[in-house]
Amino acid sequence: MPPLAVQIREIPPSAIIAIRHAVLWPNVALDAQLYEYDFAPGTVHIGAFRPDASEPVAVGTLVRAAFARPDALDADTRLLEAVQLRKLAVVAQLQGQGVGKAMMAYTAALLTPAHGDKPLLLHFDARAAQAPFYEKLGYAVLDPTVFTKTFGGEVVSFIRMGKVLRPAGA
Repeated sequence: MPPLAVQIREIPPSAIIAIRHAVLWPNVALDAQLYEYDFAPGTVHIGAFRPDASEPVAVGTLVRAAFARPDALDADTRLLEAVQLRKLAVVAQLQGQGVGKAMMAYTAALLTPAHGDKPLLLHFDARAAQAPFYEKLGYAVLDPTVFTKTFGGEVVSFIRMGKVLRPAGA
């Protein structure tokens, strides 16, 4: 089956709430789905849209944030500017149809030219069950320690993943 056609673009914070709630944290109230970092300068929210739709079918948030465990990185990677991908979510009925892959490709393309000749660390806390998906896309485990987060009574296991994005020709 060919990947589902989507258009990806920047969106306002208000456009991410419904998908975060439905996919990631259904036990967390709608009015508690946004965080302080969602409004921080430099934060970018992206959404994937079906060509015939006005509501996104996937969302993600990009935040300038240092890697949580710099001691787990090699010395050169520790010195890089870092961006964290937070709360990537694809509506359940479209998972496995290439939407998440398209969101990750868009994220890398969006970040790479913005940094000229400088490499950049793109990192994220992946749900442990989703690690194989990210590995297929070329992302690696940056810190093998599995940790949990609890939201609305739900406990989820995570692992820190990412990769260094290098400009073309670098």
